[in-house]
Amino acid sequence: MKQKRMKLRMAALMAVLLIRVLTVPVFAETNDPIEVVNDLSDFMFGLVRAVGMVMLGFAEVQIGLSRKSHDPSQRANGFLALAGGGVIIVLACIIYLLFAASPLTQFYKNRHRIVFASGGDLCFNRS
Repeated sequence: MKQKRMKLRMAALMAVLLIRVLTVPVFAETNDPIEVVNDLSDFMFGLVRAVGMVMLGFAEVQIGLSRKSHDPSQRANGFLALAGGGVIIVLACIIYLLFAASPLTQFYKNRHRIVFASGGDLCFNRS
């Protein structure tokens, strides 16, 4: 019992030590709040794209296993996951295209000179 308590105490101490050592300060690059929001949006869309990639990989494995076991329901689920992963990967592009064509978005872009970089930079190369 004493060894178990000691192991638990050491694990908690190591967790606290890792949190203290691996914590780094983050400094903002600019004072422009719109750029900060766009950076956060890019980060979130990147995470969503990563989830879509994982889903595509899972779907490919599921389709391969269904071909080996001759299971039609597993094959159908694999193709549905494949389609869902593809949609998730291009989700940022879809959202950008839906809102970039909106007249209200064009009005705000022209009036406030806001750069909507979240979806456009992930979909299209504007350089």
